[in-house]
Amino acid sequence: MTLKERLNIPLTIKFLSNTHGKLIYNKKRRVHNLFETANIKIDSIVSDLFGVTGRNLISLFLKLTNTQIQCIKIN
Repeated sequence: MTLKERLNIPLTIKFLSNTHGKLIYNKKRRVHNLFETANIKIDSIVSDLFGVTGRNLISLFLKLTNTQIQCIKIN
């Protein structure tokens, strides 16, 4: 490996970590916007949507059927 190649490794790692961070941020923003579109005020329930409680709520919403969702809206 040449000196030039060795100097480019930290820049490549920095680029990849920045790209990964942007992808994660965009994913979280899309999930948050999905809840807002469905008129679910998730921010009033959990402070971190991707913490333990937030992830549990997301999995609960994914398991609900349409009839269960209608019962929740009525109550």
